Amino acid sequence: MTSPKPLSAGARQRLGVTDAITIDGVAYRVTGEADGGYVLQNVETALHESFEHARLAALSLAGRLEISVGHYAPITVRTRMMAGAGSVAALPVKDQQAIAWKLEWITTFLEVEAEQHNEDANRPPRERKARRMRSNKGLEEALVEVGARVQARANARAQPLAEDGTLRKPRKTRAGTRVDSCCGPGPRRFREWLNDYEAACHNPLVLRPKTARCGNRTPRYAAEVERVLQEHAEMFAQEKNRSVAQCHRKLRAALDALNAKRKAEGLPPYPVPSDRTLSRRIDALDVFLVEAKRLGVDRATRKHRFIVGKAEALRPGQRVEMDEWKIDLFFLLSQTDLLKDLTEEQLDELKKRRWFLCVAIDVATRCVLGMRVDETASVRNAISTLEMVVSDKGDLAAAVGAVTPCRHMALRPEDVATDSGGSFIDPRFHLAVIGLGSGHDIPPAGMPHLRGTIERLFRTLSLQLVREFTGQTFSNVVARGDYPALQRVSITVEDFVLAALRYALDVYHNTPHAGLGGETPANAWNRLTDLYGVIPIPGRNERRAIFGLRFERVLGRHGLRFMGLHYGGDVLRDLYLKRGGIRVPIRVDPQDIGALSVEIEGTWHEVRAATTGFDGVSLAEHQALCEQLAKRYANEALLTQDIVFEALRAIQGRASAAEKAATFLARFAEPEDVARAEHNLRTFTIPSDADFANAPAVDPFTSVIPTSGAPLPDPVEDTPATPKPKLSRRPSTPEAPTTPAPRKGPGIGFED
Repeated sequence: MTSPKPLSAGARQRLGVTDAITIDGVAYRVTGEADGGYVLQNVETALHESFEHARLAALSLAGRLEISVGHYAPITVRTRMMAGAGSVAALPVKDQQAIAWKLEWITTFLEVEAEQHNEDANRPPRERKARRMRSNKGLEEALVEVGARVQARANARAQPLAEDGTLRKPRKTRAGTRVDSCCGPGPRRFREWLNDYEAACHNPLVLRPKTARCGNRTPRYAAEVERVLQEHAEMFAQEKNRSVAQCHRKLRAALDALNAKRKAEGLPPYPVPSDRTLSRRIDALDVFLVEAKRLGVDRATRKHRFIVGKAEALRPGQRVEMDEWKIDLFFLLSQTDLLKDLTEEQLDELKKRRWFLCVAIDVATRCVLGMRVDETASVRNAISTLEMVVSDKGDLAAAVGAVTPCRHMALRPEDVATDSGGSFIDPRFHLAVIGLGSGHDIPPAGMPHLRGTIERLFRTLSLQLVREFTGQTFSNVVARGDYPALQRVSITVEDFVLAALRYALDVYHNTPHAGLGGETPANAWNRLTDLYGVIPIPGRNERRAIFGLRFERVLGRHGLRFMGLHYGGDVLRDLYLKRGGIRVPIRVDPQDIGALSVEIEGTWHEVRAATTGFDGVSLAEHQALCEQLAKRYANEALLTQDIVFEALRAIQGRASAAEKAATFLARFAEPEDVARAEHNLRTFTIPSDADFANAPAVDPFTSVIPTSGAPLPDPVEDTPATPKPKLSRRPSTPEAPTTPAPRKGPGIGFED
């Protein structure tokens, strides 16, 4: 075995002159390139600055670098203008599903066309069919084959095959989801899709339905009526505090006088707008300006003051293959809280169950970029693995005890290749792939050699890793023979996860690979990233927009509230002053609740928690913290910043080996889990930094929280006198254990 070459300081980022780069919120453009890095121009100040490759790599891995590939290219600008959005992830889910459906027809047609070109290679020119496929008749014939393949995939989604090859019971369609059918486009409509897609350089944004721009946009009223209507709408924002009905009566009187004059001149009268039309014009006015004129600037300011707290590939990432593998091993039941609430029948069933390993591997370097384990083959496991590909894995080696680091093994894939399994043809996974700007390649079923890299990796894991443990199931019952697999089980799934990750980092990445000509994957990664660079991974804000849990929250004076924390920023303050308390979409990363992404007018913005110290805190840790503090301190005014942070450190310090391993199990929590947790917490809120600053000092010896996992002491009676606070509506409960409440079963939720 050759000695491993140390990983470089960071993969060289590949930037183009048409790319839009944002570093810490500042927009840049590429104006030049040198051997050591790039010359970037500040878009606002027009000043130039040099950025070395190592610096850009560090900014990318820290999530401080955002990039929009081809943002300034003419065809990209035109496509964005026509679509009305900057990326597929910024579109409504309904439009994303429509794009995915059209894209499936187009990519399938291109696949059929490529197959026909291969068949025509050995035919005389007159007998070649590929060149006639895009004629009217050829396109009509080709769509029959395309429709059959699309319908086959739709049938696989609705009624997948069981392990024995028989059809399972059709899945129940979720409310609000699109039901695929074979009623595809006609030749004329499909030609429009194909021409638009190819003219836009394969940008899927061009396939957005035009229904977003439908409707009659011509003015409903004459210019003179519009002027009078706007005047009376602004009349509502006066210190006289007229009602909408009074404003409408004045509007009607003004138009009656105008129509009498027009009647005398022999002109037709103007129609009078309804009171609902006037109400809509009033609602369009800025909320703060209306109340400032009606109630006074001081009163409006006090009311609306925003409270702010602190196949083959040459390049890395050119092709990333993903697949799921049913591990050839039975596992012992875990002794952690994951199985605490299961019945004996459920425990007996778990003893016979084999877990699924989802892996993502880079074809060019043969490096493992993502690895997750779940009890079933699920879309949440596939999405978690894809997110791991584009995430920094700096703490991975330390968590599993590996020697070889993997901090810089993160990239944005150009193409993601999967099979047609239910986890990968699910619309949620497909939308996550195209949201990254990547292509989704699904080779024909029954041809595993088209994904040979990932298939060979599973073979390697079975021969070199699984063979080290007893309780193997082998590839089939014939190979197993009379081996008593269930009686020879010797390892838990958590221990296997740690072993698999350490094997990938220390053994597989440092072993000469035949597919690389004897070079190790770690050395291949260093060599190819230095030569080609990688496409920068998404920043924190973009990653939350693609992979985050989806919610809606009401905007208030304190910003947005989520799980007892308030989030704010200048962008929320401006939106609140303009629109008031409206509902806004948000995205939440279950592994880091220090910031959220909020959508405002089609653009995602990052807003941070008003209480410092929550960067890198997971939902599970925060839920345990809120439950502990809510039970121990029903009076929230007794909380101090030291108490909150000491409790959080105590919770984070209890991590056992099994809990560390659970980090690499499937972590794609469901929104329903968060909704239940918020309901259980009721009105308990973590105070913001401003609240802590105004709170009176508390004797730290009266509320010490031990770090050894012991129960929290009750607040003492002789706490210094403070003004009577507003008590939480949550009743005080008896002393509870410090560990968070376990989840219902071994399926992974954010409570892990």
